[in-house]
Amino acid sequence: MDLFNRLILLAQRQPDVSLYFSYELAPVPSSLFKDNMMRKSDKAALGRLLSQDVVVFDLQNWKTRVVVDGGALLHRVRWQKVSTYSLTADHHVRYVINKYGRNAVVVFDGYCSGPSTKDHEHVHRSARVAAAVAISPDTVVHPNQAAFLANSQNKTAFISFLVKHLKDANVQVMEATGDADTQICSTAIHKAADVETVTVVADDTDVPILLTHHWQTSMADIYMKHEARGKSSEAFISIRKVKLNFGCGVSCRLLVIHAFTGCDTTSGIYSHGKITSLKKLAANSVARWLDDLECATATQEEVGVAGNQLMVALCGGVPGVDSLAKLRYSTYTKLCTYSKTAVRPEQLPPTDRATYFHSLRAHVLVRQ
Repeated sequence: MDLFNRLILLAQRQPDVSLYFSYELAPVPSSLFKDNMMRKSDKAALGRLLSQDVVVFDLQNWKTRVVVDGGALLHRVRWQKVSTYSLTADHHVRYVINKYGRNAVVVFDGYCSGPSTKDHEHVHRSARVAAAVAISPDTVVHPNQAAFLANSQNKTAFISFLVKHLKDANVQVMEATGDADTQICSTAIHKAADVETVTVVADDTDVPILLTHHWQTSMADIYMKHEARGKSSEAFISIRKVKLNFGCGVSCRLLVIHAFTGCDTTSGIYSHGKITSLKKLAANSVARWLDDLECATATQEEVGVAGNQLMVALCGGVPGVDSLAKLRYSTYTKLCTYSKTAVRPEQLPPTDRATYFHSLRAHVLVRQ
């Protein structure tokens, strides 16, 4: 047997090296987790993209109906150092009435005692947490407002205390069963469907994404109000203009793209920013996989397959042709060839199994 045939037989006996890359090279999926915590995504970048060329600085009669994010309100109203909790609650009430009117609707998060899907996000936000405090009307407020509110027990107690003051002042209050974003958007959408112009006051990028996804052209206008902060003046974002800018196809899939690429309850993907991910996943070639991931009747297997194909597309592969294991292997060989530093596991695409569970989490979030 000549040397050429021997080489062919030797190559046929060699296993496919890419199969080894179907396994994690670290205790946790490093491309999705860092220090055992879900990776943070750059939601602010997507928020800036949404607000491009859709800002209205002078909106007349915007106070017709206002929906306020109570969580943002808690941080926006600054506490006086020597004030009591009763006076502080009254200060919040005056702020709402003077700035938004008595017809405003204030929506607060609902906090439960057990685990929640936003536990990782709460840990990210709580750089410093105060001890639990017993709230009473005449007690002097905690000196560090941010640390006080970072403690969920304190925050829940103060929300209950504030809700009573708001109701006594005839301000409509809603307490969500979980995260307030869904309740805020649901309230705004229902009022817009009744042909009532709505202004939503919230800081979270999730809110305009939800509004853009659910708003229909037959509804009244909805505006997102950005409060004045630092050198920036207050401005209003027209959800109608946002939807027109993105187009119906992207707008309808914006929510599932946002969930898959990382938000408060799903992990971000290492080295994949929000803007570049949006451009890749907004292509018509992956529309069917986005629809499958969002479909209410999809099985776990169908969601897993859809998420796998989306991750392949996101990592530069061809859906239906390439596999994540092969992409991990090809990425590894390129890094070994060209990188001047050691290869880190997070630089590789996620494995099939990590992507499967990530897809299930994104699916559940979209269907809530």
